[in-house]
Amino acid sequence: PDGKAIIFVCDMAGSMDLWKLGSPRGWPQQFTFDGNMIYELSFSTDGRWITFAKDNRGDENYQIYILAASGGDAFKISQTDSARHYLGPWSKDSRGIYFTSNARDPKTFDLYYYDCQYQHAQLLTTHEQTGTYQIVGINAREDTLFYTFSPTNSHQELWELSLPSEQDHLL
Repeated sequence: PDGKAIIFVCDMAGSMDLWKLGSPRGWPQQFTFDGNMIYELSFSTDGRWITFAKDNRGDENYQIYILAASGGDAFKISQTDSARHYLGPWSKDSRGIYFTSNARDPKTFDLYYYDCQYQHAQLLTTHEQTGTYQIVGINAREDTLFYTFSPTNSHQELWELSLPSEQDHLL
């Protein structure tokens, strides 16, 4: 986020891990070493944290982790290893992250907010219709989430969820 380095996913060591490049002519520093595929990554809005999703030996049940942008040990925030989780945006104050998970029902995804200070995931809304849900954005007031719903691989809808009323509707 500050433009001084880039963090990326690459298989230079034989698996899709996180790497950091601090200068245009330098050699990247490896950030993750466990050999599992990194699926997504994002920076917190203040640039201090990286979130990423990775699976376990190809099971495609992506788990979400938080890692300091300076490096160190990653902290797992998802709680159900048999469930798939998709990253959403960070809160504007970098105190939490939005995500979806099929932990409650393997056929559909619910929307969550993870509070980093209290290390707790709050369920925002549930869904019963079979398909994949992914949070794609949040408005500036952080009172409306935008998410996609894909009942099939060839059909995708954009929805919004009002957080105060917990009502959602198709855009």
